[in-house]
Amino acid sequence: MAASKHVYDANDASFETAVLHESTSRPVLVDFWAAWCGPCRMLGPTIEAVVESYGGRVALARLNVDENRASAARYGIQSIPAVKMFVDGKVVEEFVGARDASFIRSFIDRNLPSPQAAGIQAAEEMLDGGNPAAAMELVEPALASEPVDPAALIVAARACVQLDRLDSARDYVSKIPPGTGQEEARRSVASLISLMDRASLVEINGRTDLDKAFADALRFIRKKQFAPALEALISIISRDKTYRNGEPKSLVLSI
Repeated sequence: MAASKHVYDANDASFETAVLHESTSRPVLVDFWAAWCGPCRMLGPTIEAVVESYGGRVALARLNVDENRASAARYGIQSIPAVKMFVDGKVVEEFVGARDASFIRSFIDRNLPSPQAAGIQAAEEMLDGGNPAAAMELVEPALASEPVDPAALIVAARACVQLDRLDSARDYVSKIPPGTGQEEARRSVASLISLMDRASLVEINGRTDLDKAFADALRFIRKKQFAPALEALISIISRDKTYRNGEPKSLVLSI
C-alpha cells in the first residue's frame, strides 16, 4: 500500500517525530519488518488495511529493521514481524508474528481512547479553570454512555465537591471500579470529601486569636481556598501544636 497520512514509512532519523511525538495525539503502531521476511509480507497488507479503516484515529509507521538498526536495537527487536503500539511516547502493547484482521482490530481497540475521552478532557479543563458547572455538563454524556468510566467518575466527583454536592460526590466515588489505575485519584477525591465534611461539622466557640485563625482556616476550606487555609493552619501549629488536640495538623495532612 502506498504511504498516506495514516500509514507511512519511518526510519531512525524520523522516529522521534513520526512515532514518539505523533503518539501524543493518537496511538501509533510500528511494524518492524524486512524485505526478506515472508510473514512480514503476509502481515503488511492486512495491518495497513485495518489501520486505514480507522480513518485517522490510529497511525501505522513501517520500519525496515535492516535499514534502521538503531531503532530495532533500541526496542529489542529479535523476531519479525514485530508490532508495537505507542501511546504518549511509550510502548503500551505489542505482538509478534503474522496475525489476521480480527486480531489486529482487537489489539487496536484495546488501546484507543474511548469516544468520550475528548469530553472528559474538556471537563477536566473546565474544572481546573474553576467552572465545575460546565465540567458537569461536559462529563454527564460520558457517564450516560459508560456509567462506570473511572476518569469520568473522578471528574464528576471533583466537580460535585466544588459545587458543594458532597452526597453526589460520595456516590460517584463509590462507583469507581477497582483495578482501573485511578486508585490514587480516587483516594485524593475521597480525602477531599472527608476534609469538607470535617470543616462543615467543626464548631468554634472560643474567642482567642487561635480560635479566630482556626475559624478562618475552616472558612477557607469550605470555599476551596486551600492555600490561605494552609497558611492559617500552619500559623496555628507554629504557635501551639496541642491546639484542639492537634486538629490543625490533621487538616494540613488532609489538604
